[in-house]
Amino acid sequence: MQGALLIAEYRKLFDEMMAVYRVLETGMTPPQLVPAGAKGPMMRLPVQDAPHALLLKLAALLSFLNGAITLCEAGLVLAQGAVERMADEAGEDVIFLSIGMIKGPTDRHAEFLDYFWREDFTDFDDPMNSLQSRPQVSRDKIRAAIHSISDDPSAGNKASKVLTKSYSGFVHAAAPHVMELYDAERKVFQLDQAPRYRHKTHQDDLWNYMYRGGTAVMFAARAFDANGQVERMRGGLQSFQDATGRDGGLRKKQA
Repeated sequence: MQGALLIAEYRKLFDEMMAVYRVLETGMTPPQLVPAGAKGPMMRLPVQDAPHALLLKLAALLSFLNGAITLCEAGLVLAQGAVERMADEAGEDVIFLSIGMIKGPTDRHAEFLDYFWREDFTDFDDPMNSLQSRPQVSRDKIRAAIHSISDDPSAGNKASKVLTKSYSGFVHAAAPHVMELYDAERKVFQLDQAPRYRHKTHQDDLWNYMYRGGTAVMFAARAFDANGQVERMRGGLQSFQDATGRDGGLRKKQA
C-alpha cells in the first residue's frame, strides 16, 4: 500500500486516537485565566498533577502526528522527519507518565512534573531578568523506565537511542538529512517538496510513528482506567495492521 491509500489509513488511525482523547479529556479540570502581567491573563490549568500533565502531553503527541501526516502528504520530508522526532519524544513522555499512574509514581516522575509545570518567567513584566531554568529528566532515564516493563529492556533502550539519534538529524538539519531534498535528476534542491522518488520511503516510514502513537494512546487510556477506550484503541491498531499489511506486534486477543 502506498500514496493516497496509505495516507488515508493514517488519517483513519488518527481519527481513532482523537476519539479516545476526546473521551479522556472529559475528566480534565477546565483551564482558567490567570494573571500574567501587563499583557493580560493567560489560560492555565488550575490542577497541575500527573493526569493533567498526561492529557497535555497526549494533546501534543496527537498534534505532532497530525502535522506529520499533513507534511507527508505534501512531500515535505525534511519537516516531516523533524516532527516525527518530536512526536516520538512526546509519545515516550505519555508512556512514562502512564507507567507512573499505573504502577505508582517514583522520584523521577515527581522531578519530571516539577520541570513540566514551570513557567518560563517568574515575572511576566520583566522577562529579561526573570527567566528561570526548566531542566529535563534525561531521555535515557525516561527510556529506562519505559523499557523496564519490557521483556528485553537492554534491546529496547538501544533501539530507542538509535532511532532518536538518527532522527535528530532532521531536527538539527544535519547534512545527510538535508540531502533528502536534493533532486539528482534535476540537479537542484527541491524546496517546495522533496523529489518524487523519495516520497514512498517517507510515507512508509510514517507507519512506525503512527503505530507507536497509537500504543501510547492505549497506555494513556489504561492509566485513566478507561478500559473501553483501551479496547477501542487496540481494535484501531489491529485494523491498521490488517489494512496496511504490516505487523507492529499487537496480537489479537484470543476468543
